[in-house]
Amino acid sequence: MATRDPWSAFKNEAIALTAEALHAAYGITDTIDHLIEEPDPELADFAFPCYAFSQELGEPPHAIAQALEEALPPRDAVTITAQGPYLNFTIKPDKLVATTLESIREHGSTYGHAKPTNKNVLVEHTSANPTGPLHVGRARNPLLADTLVRILRAAGHHVTAEYYVNDMGRQAATLVYGAEEHQDALDEDAMKEDHRLVTAYQKASQALEEDESLEPQISERLQAFEDGDEEMALRFREVVTRAMTGIRATLERANVHHDNMKFESELVLNGTVDDVLERLKKLDACHQEDDGAWYLDMEALGLDTEKPQLFIARSDGTTLYATRDIAYHMDKHQRADTLIDVLGEDHKLHAQEVQTSMEALGENGDIDFVFYNFVSLPEGSMSTRAGRVVYLDDLLDESIERARQEVTERRGDELDEETIDRVARQVGLGALRFNIVSVQAEKPIEFRWENALNFEGATAPFVQYSHARTCGILENAGHDPGQTPQGDASLLTEDAEIQLARTLARFPALVKTWANQQKAHPVTSYAVKTASAFNDFYRDCPVLQADDETLKTARLSLVDAARATLANTLDLIGIDAPASM
Repeated sequence: MATRDPWSAFKNEAIALTAEALHAAYGITDTIDHLIEEPDPELADFAFPCYAFSQELGEPPHAIAQALEEALPPRDAVTITAQGPYLNFTIKPDKLVATTLESIREHGSTYGHAKPTNKNVLVEHTSANPTGPLHVGRARNPLLADTLVRILRAAGHHVTAEYYVNDMGRQAATLVYGAEEHQDALDEDAMKEDHRLVTAYQKASQALEEDESLEPQISERLQAFEDGDEEMALRFREVVTRAMTGIRATLERANVHHDNMKFESELVLNGTVDDVLERLKKLDACHQEDDGAWYLDMEALGLDTEKPQLFIARSDGTTLYATRDIAYHMDKHQRADTLIDVLGEDHKLHAQEVQTSMEALGENGDIDFVFYNFVSLPEGSMSTRAGRVVYLDDLLDESIERARQEVTERRGDELDEETIDRVARQVGLGALRFNIVSVQAEKPIEFRWENALNFEGATAPFVQYSHARTCGILENAGHDPGQTPQGDASLLTEDAEIQLARTLARFPALVKTWANQQKAHPVTSYAVKTASAFNDFYRDCPVLQADDETLKTARLSLVDAARATLANTLDLIGIDAPASM
C-alpha cells in the first residue's frame, strides 16, 4: 500500500538514519526527531545540526557530521553527505517521483488526508447576531473558519462546526421589538428574511436611542424570556429563526457549512446558566453592587485589564452575555477535546475574561482562539445599526457579475451562456474566498476587485485555470481524470518534472502543519506554488508532443497527479476546481 504522506516518509527515513548513525558512531540513543530541519532546497531536503551534540561529545560539529556520514553505508532512497556542521539528506529524484506518483494514484481525491486521529474538535465560528444580513466587515470569519475546518478534517480530526445563535440578548430583543412595533419598516421587497428584518431593527435601534422611555420595552421582553415565559420564548424564536434562515442561506451560497446551531436560550431555559451564575457568585472575586447587579473582579482573578469589572447579572436578576458565554464554553467542553473559537480582534478581552472565569471555576480545558482583523472596502467603514453597510450577499452577487464580465471578455465567442454562467459562479465565488483567506488572519484586508479577479497573479482564477489546463491535457490525450495509465516514473528526470513532484509530495505533511498551527492562509500560498510548478513543467516539458509514447505516458501521470493535488488544495479553501474555463 502506498504511503499517504511521501514527504514525511522520507523525513522519517532521515530521522531513522540519523539515529542509526549516532548510535553506531557514538552510542547515543537520544530521540532526535525534533532536531531534523528542512533547509533551503538547494542545500538538501533534510538536515541534522550536529552542534546539538558538540558539547556533550567534546568534538566540533563538522567532525561529528563527518563521523556520522562515515557510519552510514549508501542508501537507495537518499544521498547522505556531511557539509560543515550538518548531516544532509537529499531524496534521490527517481525515488521522490515514483513514491509521490504512486501515493497520489492510490489515494486520489483523499490525497493529503491523514488517517483518523480520534480527536474531537469543536470550531465555533461566524455566530453573528441575527439582527440582519452578514456584512463584508464580518465576512472573514466564516470564510477563514470554514477553510480551517476543512484543514482540520483533512488532518484526520473529527470536527464539528458550530454557530452559536445569540437569540436572547439585548440586540435580539431589539430585533423582536422592531419586528413587532415597527412592522411598517419591514422591507417587504427584500428576497431574504434577514434583509427584510434588518430595516425594522435599524428603526427600533434609532427609536431607543432617541427615547429612553422605550427602554422597558426591551428589559421586559428579556425578563419574561429568561423567566421561562413560553409565549415570549416563541416570539423570540420565531423572529430569530426567520433572520437565521436568511443568514444560513448566505453562508451556504458561499460554500460555508455548519454542523450544528446552538441557541443561547437553550442554556438559559434548561437551567445551565443559573447553575453557572450561582457558582460564580460563590467566588471570592464576585461582588454585588448596591442596585443588586453582580460582577467579577477580574484583577483579583489575575487578569490585568483596564476594565476590571465583568458584570454577570443585571440588577433585575437577568444574566448578561458574558455569563451565558461562560456557560456555553463549559457546555462545549463536555462535547469536544479541543475548542477553537474564531473571533474578531475586538473580542480579545472578552475571550480572556471567559477563559479566566472558567479557570476560576476549576474548568481548565483549553480554548484556542483564532483572532482575525476585519475586511474593509475602499468606500469606508460599515455599521449594521446605522445602516452603513455592504452585505455579503451583495458582494457575492458582484463577485459573480464581475467574473461573468471577465469570462465573457476573454472567451465569450467560444462559450455558450450555460458555460459562462457556470464559470462565472466558480470564478467569482472562488476569487472572493481565496482573496480573503490568503491574508494572514491578524492582518487587515482592504478588498479590491482588480486583485481578486486577476487571472495571472496569486489568485483563485490562476489556480483554477491551472487545474482546468490539467483536465484539458488529459481530455486531449483521451483519458478521464484519475484514469491515466501508470507511466514509468524513472523517465521523469527534467528539473521541472522533479520540482513539480517535490511540490506535490509535500502536500500531506503541510496539511498536518497547517492544522497544528490552526492557520488557513498558507494553503493559498501552496495552491499558487503548485499551480506555478505545474505551469513551469508544462512550459518546459512537452506532454502530448513528447518524444515517444512511454515518455508521454509518464508525463501524463504527472499531469494527473498535479490535477488531483490542485483539486484537493482548492477543496480545502472551499473553491470549485473547474474542468474547463
